Amino acid sequence: MGLLQEYLPEIDSEKIQSEERKWELIDGIPTMLMPGAPGHTYTNVNMLIPFYLHFKNSPCKVFIENMKFHLTEKDRFIPDIAVLCDTSIVKKDGAHGPPDLVVEVLSPTTARNDEGHKMRIYGESGVKEYWIVDIKNYSIRVYVNQGGKMELYDVYMITPREELEFLKSEGKTIPATSLNSLTFPDLAMDLYEIFADVLPEDY
Repeated sequence: MGLLQEYLPEIDSEKIQSEERKWELIDGIPTMLMPGAPGHTYTNVNMLIPFYLHFKNSPCKVFIENMKFHLTEKDRFIPDIAVLCDTSIVKKDGAHGPPDLVVEVLSPTTARNDEGHKMRIYGESGVKEYWIVDIKNYSIRVYVNQGGKMELYDVYMITPREELEFLKSEGKTIPATSLNSLTFPDLAMDLYEIFADVLPEDY
C-alpha cells in the first residue's frame, strides 16, 4: 500500500500511482512537494554537477529530488539532494534508512520543516551531514551529527567579489570561497558556482 492510499484513502485510487512520488510524510502528515522557484532549481542543478563528478566512480550514489527515504513510521522524506553509500537499503518504494549526506534548499513553504522537524529526524536517524542552503542570503549552513543531533559546524556565505579584492589588496584575511564536506573531505564546491545565476528575487 502506498503513502497516499495508506494515509489519505479518500483520494481517487487512479491518481495514487502517478502522484505517489510527489508526496512526503512529515510527522505523519502527507505533504505534497511543490515546484520550487527558479533559484531553487538553479541551485540544485549547480550543486548536482560537482556532486555527480565527485561520486561518479564511487559506490556512493547521488539522488536529486527523486529518492524517498523511509526514516521512521511517520517520516518519509525526499531531499533536494542526497548522497547514499549503502545502496543495499534501496527498495522499489525508496531507501529504507538514512543517506550519508543531505542537502535541503530553503523555500518559503519548506523552511520551517527543513530547519525544524526534518533536521531533528535526520539527526536521530543517522544522517552524518546536513546542508541547509539559503538562496535568499547566499549562504550554506553545514551541520554534523553529534550523538543523534545535528550541530552547526560552520556557515559559508558569498562575499562580494569587490570586497574580496579589497581585502586582498589590504592584506586582510580572505573569507572562504569554497565549501568542503566533513564526511567526504575530498568533496569541495565553489560558493560562487553554487549560487551562479541566482537572484534574491528568485527565492
